[in-house]
Amino acid sequence: DTVTGIAVPDHVIADVIVTDDFYYVPLQQRNLVALDRQTLEIRWTLETESGIWESPLLHEGVLYVPSIDHNLYAVDAQTGEPVWASPAYLEGAVGSTPVIYEDHLYVGSFIHKLFKVDLQGRIISTYQADNWIWSSPVIDDGVLYLADLAGTVHAINPETMTAIWSQRVSERGFRPSPLVTP
Repeated sequence: DTVTGIAVPDHVIADVIVTDDFYYVPLQQRNLVALDRQTLEIRWTLETESGIWESPLLHEGVLYVPSIDHNLYAVDAQTGEPVWASPAYLEGAVGSTPVIYEDHLYVGSFIHKLFKVDLQGRIISTYQADNWIWSSPVIDDGVLYLADLAGTVHAINPETMTAIWSQRVSERGFRPSPLVTP
């Protein structure tokens, strides 16, 4: 497999994150590799038990990496060193890119839960959806919007992790993130 003509050690099914220094490449079967932008050599590898099917989130020098191995990892984006002593265990496969809002991460899993995780890797609370969450939540004007594979769209208070409203709008599930328009 290649990323823009660069050989990588496995298939890539999630978007690559590109910075001035690195290509952060999530691999389908397991691991994330950080390739040097100048030399294209692997500078470091985040080892995971399963693949990474969604893009990581890069925020203030930390790479938050969702994995199908049920964990959310936080690593230093330059060195690959863990930021948390251990990854946040989210009980099920993590198939959504985390979003950050007011110093908390929000990330969905295949066990029908949206997790609110603080920046130290502690699970603060959860929200129960109707089915797998395979899309990233969207936050607009203080409301978190989430779609699940039951075809339900949820509007959630991110502070309390309670539903503002929840509506099944499709007989089929949603893979993409909700689109919020004014």
